[in-house]
Amino acid sequence: MIEASFVQRHYRQAPHAGVFMSRAMWRGQRRPRSALPLQLLWHGAQWSARDRRRVRDATDLPEGSALELILPQVLGFRLVIATLTDAAFALPIWGALQVRNRLRSHAPIDPALPLELGASTGAWRALPKGCEIDVHLCADQSGLRRWEGISTFYYRGARMADATPGELPGAPVAEGPALARWCAARGGGWRFGGLTGDFNGVHWSDRYARAMGFAGAFHHPARALGQCLAQWQHRQGELTASAQALDVWIKGPVPYGATLELRASGEPRCDGGAVLALHHDADPRAALVARWWVPVPA
Repeated sequence: MIEASFVQRHYRQAPHAGVFMSRAMWRGQRRPRSALPLQLLWHGAQWSARDRRRVRDATDLPEGSALELILPQVLGFRLVIATLTDAAFALPIWGALQVRNRLRSHAPIDPALPLELGASTGAWRALPKGCEIDVHLCADQSGLRRWEGISTFYYRGARMADATPGELPGAPVAEGPALARWCAARGGGWRFGGLTGDFNGVHWSDRYARAMGFAGAFHHPARALGQCLAQWQHRQGELTASAQALDVWIKGPVPYGATLELRASGEPRCDGGAVLALHHDADPRAALVARWWVPVPA
């Protein structure tokens, strides 16, 4: 049994997916009885030009500030996965469902300089049918906070003694007309998993996804989100502000090969920002909803 009140891990290189995914497959792993605060630190992280190019190719985002908003979420996500599979984390990753993201880009990241990445667990929230937790991810460079994000995971049917009652506001509604229509790429989930460290079978195996209750394999949320921003920029123009914010509600899967429609209202530079909603195959329910805006300088 783990007796510590706080757990911290240090990495000098990227957490290896083979290690944390093998931990995820070990269903008999002992877990702490309460939610221990957990922090993982990746020192001297640096992403290659090839990594950036692979993210651009997967999301269709060109070089620019919108890519800088998505890039740390994609390439730093393996630190989040390492957190969820750590022996000190209270619940197994098998029950985790990613339901929200909150991304904040404060300043450009210099690709020539190393980053200090950190992932840490937040408080548990008790919901009527389960509980959820935030995993905070941040990127510092030259002593300054360049980017930060929160990934929220829901555990249906789970109960945590440390959880406090509470539920965050729901997703906004995109009331505008269809901005773009396109066909979702087929496959590529395993390759994208090489970027995120997330090799969950629901993103590359139809058989596994069906066994988990889905109609088939589907896109990683960050990939679908990047494509939404790319479609918006292609039609509305590049958003050049270095500081950007994006709140995302993950409502359902985005299947490979589906016909996608992006509906949008508002504008990121205006009050309230832009609200984007991604639908597939004429489903009236959005699979992804996002609010994208430019923060007002303090």
